[in-house]
Amino acid sequence: MPKENTHLWFARRLWKQTRNPSKNAVADHFSTDLIQAHPLFFSLGSIIPDAFFYHPLSRGRRMARVLHGSDPRTRTESFGRMAAWAREEKSGRDKAFVLGYLSHVALDRVMHPVVDALSGKRPGQASTGQSIALHRLVETALDQQINRCCHYPRIIWPYPAKRVSVLHRLAEEVGLRRDDVHAALSVQLLVNRLVQGRAAYALVRALHHPPVLDLSVLLNLCYAQLDREPGFTSGKRNGRTEFWRDFHAVNWSRLFERADLEAWRLFDLCSEYWVNRLNESEFRRDLPQKPCD
Repeated sequence: MPKENTHLWFARRLWKQTRNPSKNAVADHFSTDLIQAHPLFFSLGSIIPDAFFYHPLSRGRRMARVLHGSDPRTRTESFGRMAAWAREEKSGRDKAFVLGYLSHVALDRVMHPVVDALSGKRPGQASTGQSIALHRLVETALDQQINRCCHYPRIIWPYPAKRVSVLHRLAEEVGLRRDDVHAALSVQLLVNRLVQGRAAYALVRALHHPPVLDLSVLLNLCYAQLDREPGFTSGKRNGRTEFWRDFHAVNWSRLFERADLEAWRLFDLCSEYWVNRLNESEFRRDLPQKPCD
């Protein structure tokens, strides 16, 4: 999962494409109108699947798996369920939120195989402590590389989510309480602010004493960790020389272009469904059939 700031950057990239549809080969005016009318809710949708990873309780973290399509009970149903509920909503707010959510799905689908390969996670195998830590380091490096100065804490605020009815409906269906959405976004906002600073990094580093207390995952969430990774910025040799060489060999721009295409494919699909050119079975058939986490 790219970091929330990368997902927000990608949402903004898609929003910019709606400003000049002909230049960006965007033909879906229904979706572009929704995104332009409700950019805050579109951006909120782009980060919501990862917000629940920050929930302090297991029921909240299960919601993250539901939204990524990896929950064993709901599988990939959430990809289409909120879109179906948003169909009758008149303001367009819920529809814009769903489009943002699907932008998250699109970016994860394109990026995850590459991030997994860089972190050493093999297809079909469970993550190890090392692969999880390296996964987080890839996310942090990618965030800094493409999104050096754009952070959007206002969007991560928990308050706009109160106005998204489809999100609360799904949360209720999977057993969350009314304040769980607020709790997840509140913790995400706190963590987002902490990992941008050096004080939290210094504290985590002081407590990091493997194998007794291995905080590699938390360290690699912090941007300050990149200052201790000479291979990220200068190409100097260190213990992760090969890792950083592989990271810089990836054509990230091409991957974002692929994610653009997948996002607009999903937006077009929703638009066709919302204006009754597709029935529900046709709509669901063309949605992703595999988890995106």
